[in-house]
Amino acid sequence: NRVEKPVIVSSSRLEPKKNVAGLLKAFLNDKKLNEEANLLIIVKGISNAYKEYSKVPGEPGRILKELIETVSAHKARDRVFFMNISNQKELAALYRVAVSKEGLFAMVSLYEPFGLAPLEAMACGLPAVATKNGGPSEFMIKSGVKYGILVDPEDIINIAEGLKKLIFDRRLNMELSKKIVDYVKKDYSWGATARRYLEVIEEKKRCPSKLPEIPSFFLGKGEPPLLL
Repeated sequence: NRVEKPVIVSSSRLEPKKNVAGLLKAFLNDKKLNEEANLLIIVKGISNAYKEYSKVPGEPGRILKELIETVSAHKARDRVFFMNISNQKELAALYRVAVSKEGLFAMVSLYEPFGLAPLEAMACGLPAVATKNGGPSEFMIKSGVKYGILVDPEDIINIAEGLKKLIFDRRLNMELSKKIVDYVKKDYSWGATARRYLEVIEEKKRCPSKLPEIPSFFLGKGEPPLLL
């Protein structure tokens, strides 16, 4: 019964740099992943991507069409699914369902400046596989501790290996799921971010200014000096 298999969740904008096509190819070209997991790709605005993909305009529509064609060519509609998610509450609920199935979140962008999406998934307890290029490399491994799996987005074999680490190593999946919630809450919540800003401000206030003192006449006190 495929419904009970672990699910790999992809929630990224449909644009080339997000490399959803690379994730799909990595999944479809690995026999073990095909047998033991499902891939769920989040889309917006359509309830049935297989029938309604032509309604999506512009570049997202072109990319979705290519994804649909790739899935169809592999006869993989029974294991690659598309879901319309309209808000963050629905997305968080989906992440928690994926956690219950020992699934994972995947984002294999060619480059990611920061990587908020993996952190959102991790905050729900869903382990992540993410691109090694950019922001995720700074928070998926910290102080020598691993909080997720980094992969090369241009190597579909490496992507597949990263996915399989969390699909087939249930102990690793569960260990990450338990520790990433507290990690994200402690270091990357809005409260944690605000505290760091306040710490920086307080530190700057304690440090003597390196700027020259402002002459009193600029502050409305006294007369400026005469220039000879």
